[in-house]
Amino acid sequence: MYKNISDDFFLAMRPLLYVSRALGLAPFAYVKKTLPGGTIAVQLGQSAGALFYSIFIVVLHFCLLAVSLTFKYLYVFSLMSATDTLTGILLHTASVTSLISLVSSVTKNRKAIFRIMSCIVQTDSFILTSSREYYRKAKNNLILQLLVVFTFLGLITVYDYIIWNSMHGIINLSYCHIYVGMLIEWIVVIQFMNVVVLLRDRFSLLNTRLINLSGIFKIENSKKGFYFTELQRSCISVKEMKSQLTGKEILTFNNIHDNVFDTALLVKCTYEVQIFFSLLSTFAGVTIWSYYGLCYLYGYFGPENAAVSVSRVALSQMMWSLLHVAKLLCITIPCHSANNKMAHTSTVLRKLLLAFHGDPGTMRELERFSQHVALRKFKFKAFGFLSLDLSLLVSMMGAVATYLVILMQIKVSVSAPPACSKNVTTYVSDNDVSSTVV
Repeated sequence: MYKNISDDFFLAMRPLLYVSRALGLAPFAYVKKTLPGGTIAVQLGQSAGALFYSIFIVVLHFCLLAVSLTFKYLYVFSLMSATDTLTGILLHTASVTSLISLVSSVTKNRKAIFRIMSCIVQTDSFILTSSREYYRKAKNNLILQLLVVFTFLGLITVYDYIIWNSMHGIINLSYCHIYVGMLIEWIVVIQFMNVVVLLRDRFSLLNTRLINLSGIFKIENSKKGFYFTELQRSCISVKEMKSQLTGKEILTFNNIHDNVFDTALLVKCTYEVQIFFSLLSTFAGVTIWSYYGLCYLYGYFGPENAAVSVSRVALSQMMWSLLHVAKLLCITIPCHSANNKMAHTSTVLRKLLLAFHGDPGTMRELERFSQHVALRKFKFKAFGFLSLDLSLLVSMMGAVATYLVILMQIKVSVSAPPACSKNVTTYVSDNDVSSTVV
């Protein structure tokens, strides 16, 4: 039954598992189990050592965040204005998000991840024809994603150390939690993104199998020629072909779709809290890092060390903003694509009902399948109101632009010289007196 799907699947996921375990996000291990029939398969299992290590990482990350906040309160926030202090505090949303992800991985998400992996393996044993080749590509993509994330974060860390260490010295250590929190948050996003991509591919493969087996979607143009009008060239006819669909196969597809749909719901419930807080930290990060970059560019902040140019400091802020935008893209694009693939299944079934003519038993199963898909509509959302698609990307960028304008207006008003404010006040008062006399 399993056709070594389990071994191929967990071999492909192994790079992500090792990185997640090192960061405390995977309190489990691979175990070999003997299935009915004597088949040995690799599965995820409980691991007391990995669980205690994850708890240790949670405590260590919490202590790091507490020490950083205390250090900043004593030596950093006391020298900043109220607006900059508030934005500096909001930057800790990334660390809070990573702490929530660690706690969720240790508590409620452990068993849920077991179920997700088990459901995917069961589905692949029926729907995948060349699992080894598919998972080989998935493993290569996963390794590439991890290399890109670690390389970019490493470059930012080295670049920031060169700039800020020369400006602030030991105070720069109070910002170490940002790099750790961002790394943990990115690994959670990679986990979620790859699971969503796996589900998207299963829905896509299911739709393709339905189309190929039905044999009725091959169309031919009834009007040959290039110089016909658009109306004439749009006339098409369905070519009659013998369908290979049977009632039993439709029932199998219905069960596969139901299993993949349940897996998508489980993924949404498992990562919902983590993705929601990740989106909050993304919004705060893009807004605040862009705000700091603009303040340095316009001269409201100045580097204490003359050897460090303003452009180099602003570049650091913009790199952090781009890192958050990339994280937002990695969340929204796969979810948007998966939503479209799930909705396309209903379209395929409606076309089948219109054009397919089979025996009464097969038609009844097809109608049941179509009704089932129509009733079970699903989109990736966070807490039911935050749609994880490209519309979220557009709305969040608009909100970032709005809050940037507000923050810059506040900064301009706070940073305005007292003499300028006095002249403006005198000018306004003179105008009021003149209008009163007139």
